[in-house]
Amino acid sequence: MSKFDLYGALEDAYFSDNPSRGVHFLSSFLEKQVRLAACLVFSELDITQTHLRLPRSTGLGGYLNIMEQVAHYCRTEATNTEATMLCDALTLRFAESAADRTIKKYRDYLSHGGIEPSGTELQDALTYAKQENAEAIRIYIEQCGGVVWTDGLLRLGAGPSLYPLIIESSGDLAIFQSVADQCCTFHTLNRDRPAVEFDSPKDIIVGDISRYTSPPPSSVDRQGISLFRESIRKDLKGFRELHMDFSFQGSYSPFALEWARKTSGGHEYRTDKFRIDNNYKHEWRSPDGWASYTEFLKSIANWDVVVRRSLHRLAEINDDLRKVEADQFANLSTLKIPDSISTKFAVREFLGTSFDSSKDGQAVDIYDIIDESSHNSTGVPQVYFVRGEAGIGKTYNLFKASKDRATALCDTTSDKPLYLYISCSGLGLKRVEDIIDAAVVGTQNLDFNSVLALSRNGLLVLVIDGFDELVGGTGYGDAFQLLRPVLKQLGGSGTLLLSARSSYFANQYQKSLENAAQLDGLPAHHMILELQRWSRSDVELLFAENSHWSTYRQSLSDSDLALLGVPFFAQAFNDATSSPGAAVRFQSLRSTLIDSYLARETKKLESRGGQSPVSSRQLRSIFQEIAGLLYESSESSLDVDDFKLACESALELDGFNGPNQALGDRLTVLCGMSASADSSGSPLFSFQHDIFFEVMLADYLGKQYLSSLDGYTSMSGALERSPLGDATVASIVERYEEGLASFLSEPSVAKKDSNSTYALNLAALISAFILPTHSMPSTWYRDINFGSLDLTPLPQLGITLNDCHIDRLRFASEATGSITLSNCTVNHLESYGDSIAPMSPVVFEGNISVQEMSAVRGDGKIGTFESGVHRVLEELDRLGAQGVQRQLHEARDAEPSALELFAYDVLNGMSARGENSYIIKTKSQIPGDSAGRGMYRPNDPLWADLTRKLESTGVASTKQITASGTAKSVVAFRYTSTALCSRQSSEAKINDFWSELRSS
Repeated sequence: MSKFDLYGALEDAYFSDNPSRGVHFLSSFLEKQVRLAACLVFSELDITQTHLRLPRSTGLGGYLNIMEQVAHYCRTEATNTEATMLCDALTLRFAESAADRTIKKYRDYLSHGGIEPSGTELQDALTYAKQENAEAIRIYIEQCGGVVWTDGLLRLGAGPSLYPLIIESSGDLAIFQSVADQCCTFHTLNRDRPAVEFDSPKDIIVGDISRYTSPPPSSVDRQGISLFRESIRKDLKGFRELHMDFSFQGSYSPFALEWARKTSGGHEYRTDKFRIDNNYKHEWRSPDGWASYTEFLKSIANWDVVVRRSLHRLAEINDDLRKVEADQFANLSTLKIPDSISTKFAVREFLGTSFDSSKDGQAVDIYDIIDESSHNSTGVPQVYFVRGEAGIGKTYNLFKASKDRATALCDTTSDKPLYLYISCSGLGLKRVEDIIDAAVVGTQNLDFNSVLALSRNGLLVLVIDGFDELVGGTGYGDAFQLLRPVLKQLGGSGTLLLSARSSYFANQYQKSLENAAQLDGLPAHHMILELQRWSRSDVELLFAENSHWSTYRQSLSDSDLALLGVPFFAQAFNDATSSPGAAVRFQSLRSTLIDSYLARETKKLESRGGQSPVSSRQLRSIFQEIAGLLYESSESSLDVDDFKLACESALELDGFNGPNQALGDRLTVLCGMSASADSSGSPLFSFQHDIFFEVMLADYLGKQYLSSLDGYTSMSGALERSPLGDATVASIVERYEEGLASFLSEPSVAKKDSNSTYALNLAALISAFILPTHSMPSTWYRDINFGSLDLTPLPQLGITLNDCHIDRLRFASEATGSITLSNCTVNHLESYGDSIAPMSPVVFEGNISVQEMSAVRGDGKIGTFESGVHRVLEELDRLGAQGVQRQLHEARDAEPSALELFAYDVLNGMSARGENSYIIKTKSQIPGDSAGRGMYRPNDPLWADLTRKLESTGVASTKQITASGTAKSVVAFRYTSTALCSRQSSEAKINDFWSELRSS
């Protein structure tokens, strides 16, 4: 037995030929000191009594982390105080400051190519750290009895051997460095032989070293770590200096990241540690210990500052909204709204299976489900699309929710997300990246990329109000394409809240979404919510609370009372009836409010002490001409020349010259018009509120095209321009019922292309016509894409629909006559009533495509519900539908396998929803309980069989997604779900897929 100066041998190997090494060499040696200390400490630990293990492969950060864990373990177990002192001494040393940086940060800076600072301050600090580390290591060795050679092995005094962490190899002293797969690497103290590797199965040391190191991760663990790293890299794109080093240290969990964070004064070097805990949660090593990964993002985003500055921005927006409201109403009298009246959002539709479909048709707390969505990882972004008629309060509710949330986050600690409110009003065609950047410029530390990082991780929800205004024209165009950059970068998570007029969703947006789904799958799952009017009982409460309304109570029709459920009209009615001496004569509430509005506008045009140069009737004509010009040109605003041209046409003038010049100038300040400026500073004119535009447009279309037979052909052309708003449709039905009935009964109104703007407008007019008139304008239509077609007001049917697509078709089961559906696609067919054969009015011709059906009793309870193509056919036949037998017999005669039937139902449902991917649990390969209830039989084991067939035949691929919790994967089709439904395809792989299913 002989003593051996182990530390002296290490220092001699590094410094014997040059004691005055530079700062780069010194910083490298500091890591070697820590590695030696770790090997000494772990040789002393009883590894059978602790879960602590050396990292298989890591750098300085990983070793400092394990030294911290050893110190904590020894203190907790009240054992090995010498090891505790050594670990504390080394880890604290690297936290000490040197020239405003810690020793660790300076070491990282130098190891990543940083230039050596001038002066001797850093050299002195590193030399001092090296000496202090050396002293701590020597003291530990002496406390343990020194290092001795015994039987060819090194030992710490009378304690355990230092093998296998420090060994002798062919005469060279070697210290453990790393292990990967079956290859174990040691670094020696011999410059002629700096490293030695053991990778042969005969090398016993490979097995011996594995007892001291963390186990190799499974393939799933490796993939989880890899995905976590990639998500970190993606999240930090908006926070880091892209031109500076970005380096992960260590291959396993925990691992470290060395990077440079952007700051207002330049940048700061950081080393952050991350891990995946035993519950698969992503965590960050904060100064106070392990914390959630979202706490890391909050830290680098300066979350408290972001929230405060966001609230300040919303306060400025609030002032602007109040000014607009003051311009819209003459008195802006206070409308008293009882606390019992609340805003209700009703779920109308799901596009995607990641939602709880049990909420379909129910009123929900939209902000509760959005907050829940922000914390879920579903494999795709979730979009909550709030639709509603003009004036229903979309802007008010979304803005108020955003302001309330920012206020709450300023006052309390909460895990709820911040709502980033963005108004698209007046923006025109702009990139979404630009409007997001503009919305957060005031935070001074966020941009488009960092906003999406916060959204991906549940800290922020994008709230885009008036999304339909982004494209800058009343035709909207393909505005969904503007959303693609956001959805693409969000990847597998993130929540958006959009609002737009109902007509926009029913027309352009849904069509655009279907086109996108056909190209590359549904890019995001959508929950469609409708902001509802106040109920009749709510309106009665308004009458009780606002006593001056009672004077007009008997003059209001049922439709007027329903219209008072629209907050804008309630405020306008309150404004019109609260002024001194107000005397309102009613035709209908909508007309009366427009008349009152025109009277105020006319009064404002009066010159001092004189009369208005135009009458209320002339002013209405001006607004109608402007609405018509905007509609015909598919623009959202007019320049000053077109504005004056519309005024000239309405007033039948040859121009605003000579004595009429002053009139032209005064008309440009009409309060009903909102003036902004184009890029050159020239004024642009648009309606201050959608309601004014939509009602005036109804009069323009009615007078131009529905007042004579000659106009019907032109009406068809006009409907091709742009989607009509709800108020336009309702006003046309109300004011031009006779002309509309004549137009809709013309055989020529039906045209090919059910997704055209014309066909969608036609569907809206037909649907709106039915309720007040209790009649159908024609008995036959073809190639029309109906959203919801409610025929329950019709006591007599006698209707034929050819090649139509209907999202939801309702009818009264006790009505006389029949509904003939010839080659139609119906997503949901519903009967209402107490007939013993509730589907008997339905006659099918040609191909039958019904995804779901229900029979609702007269008391509102569902008597029967069925989904899946084959089950629906069986139930339709049982409940009396005609024309089902042929297709039902064909399905029975084919005798498909259980898996083939299952696949057919799954793919048909996905095709109807425009989906081309689904999410499964990686291990079981089924969607499971975490799937939305819209997912077809999510716990059925056949999902695993279907997934394997899709993969093995090459028609789909599976990829694991980044998510905390149970590992999940996305199954993405290489063809559209619609193409996969074809069991006789021109694509060989699709035919192979169905052949495999038949033989299963």
